[in-house]
Amino acid sequence: PPPAAPMGRHPRSQLQRTLLMPNQDGPQITVVGARGFIGSALMERSDVTAVDTTKLKGLAAQVENKALVIAASRGPVTSLECQAYKDNLKLIDVLLHTNPSRVVYLSTDTVYPFIQSINETTPPQPCSAYADMHLERERRLLSAFQSRIVIARLSQVYGERDRHNAYGPMRMVRSAIDKGVIHIFGQGEEQRDHIALKDAVYVIEQLCRTVDITGVVNIASGRSVSFGRLAEIVSDLVPCRIDYVSRQQPITHRSLDISRLMSHVQGFHPIPVEVGIADMIKRIKQSV
Repeated sequence: PPPAAPMGRHPRSQLQRTLLMPNQDGPQITVVGARGFIGSALMERSDVTAVDTTKLKGLAAQVENKALVIAASRGPVTSLECQAYKDNLKLIDVLLHTNPSRVVYLSTDTVYPFIQSINETTPPQPCSAYADMHLERERRLLSAFQSRIVIARLSQVYGERDRHNAYGPMRMVRSAIDKGVIHIFGQGEEQRDHIALKDAVYVIEQLCRTVDITGVVNIASGRSVSFGRLAEIVSDLVPCRIDYVSRQQPITHRSLDISRLMSHVQGFHPIPVEVGIADMIKRIKQSV
């Protein structure tokens, strides 16, 4: 597989392809969840449409023979009995009766346990209702679409339009800009993988249009970084104080093996988190 880009650099040709030159081969892409963080970014690509889930009678015609990206979920999912959990499964049950040419389901790496070197054969071990919901959706979709589906288990995706405010790059950047301080737990020892939105969108489009791969695929940068290091990266770019908060949870790590992804998506060079965060901050400042 092609080597990852050196630290602090990203091949200009790949940036151009990611930002400006979508691959238009293969089936048309249609998106469930087109107003969300990742879905709205996909909608900026050429020849991508949105699925109107309010019109259930015409739903099948909207996705017929198209590459269907499922990027929608309601939240917060606080328990297996909450309404959001039930509604998220209902949406999937409706989509099971459609006939897309291909399905790409955007799942999460939180279905995995907290261990190092996770690959697609690692048995799931969800530790939250949110992760349980995604795993149950995966099972239903795999049963229905079998050889036509890709389960894309994404690490945390970051970008300036992210509204989730999860513990990670975007929360740190917002806090640094708005409050002049970043709060991290303990010394920020936990290590996680973070992938730039540009990279996630590029890979998802390739999975839809041209890549001959099915089943589970990890979508990540392939490099886990501690939250302490993330805070340092942000504070170097936006001068601020780092506040170390008493830890409430044990230290855990999760790192994803992306060998399967790299062997199928040729030319994919994950953006180093240092470069991605700097680009995100630049865009946020330009928009103010």
